[in-house]
Amino acid sequence: MSNRKTRRSQQYKHDQMNQAILNQIHFDAYLITINELFHIGKGRVVECAETYIKAVDEITSAMRDGLDVAQARVDSRLKDIVPPDQFAPWPERYGTKGG
Repeated sequence: MSNRKTRRSQQYKHDQMNQAILNQIHFDAYLITINELFHIGKGRVVECAETYIKAVDEITSAMRDGLDVAQARVDSRLKDIVPPDQFAPWPERYGTKGG
């Protein structure tokens, strides 16, 4: 394997590791937040964790169907949750507005 391929492979592994760490940080922060706000305690944390994972799976599945599909599905769900004056469409939330 050439040095360039080795470096790309190492960078890819590094990026995957960083993404896994960020995902875990987000998940930990989610559990801490819902417990602080709603005092869910140990009894409901498993249910909340499973629901969170299901939501992530739904979004990634929608993305496999196309970015436009994912945007429509996620925005539709969030519009039912987020107050209208606080809702921002996908391009604004993900920083892709105008491009």
